[in-house]
Amino acid sequence: MTGEFKETPIGKIPKEWNVFELKEIANVKYGKAIPKKGGEIPVIGSSGIYAWTDRPLVEFPTLVIGRKGTAGAVHLVEVPSWPSDTTFYLEFKKDIDIKYLYYHMSFFKLSGTHAQTTLPSLKREFLEHYYVIYPPHSQNRRK
Repeated sequence: MTGEFKETPIGKIPKEWNVFELKEIANVKYGKAIPKKGGEIPVIGSSGIYAWTDRPLVEFPTLVIGRKGTAGAVHLVEVPSWPSDTTFYLEFKKDIDIKYLYYHMSFFKLSGTHAQTTLPSLKREFLEHYYVIYPPHSQNRRK
């Protein structure tokens, strides 16, 4: 790192780092209603695993993000899973360190308090415009 900074939409960051909107690196998808059959595939809701089903909706590592109730809660899911209809999940467009993104989104918390309802909720458009600060690969991994 050189100690030089650049101006970004979220302020100054080291010049070697990048800032992305989430929609640039991932498609934000809606979860679906849980199938009726039980099984060994975890069903992930806004608060985490709450049921099991017999087939996955998602077969790749993803982040499941609460959109109703526990809006903004982020869950790292590295096994086939079924994100429920109270969540969003991410389908990545670029090679990104999913664990880094999970910790980033857990630290720079999302909130559903902007919704004008009594039940906190998170809108897809808000999530798509969420800023991700991404350092070079060599700096975002623990050694």
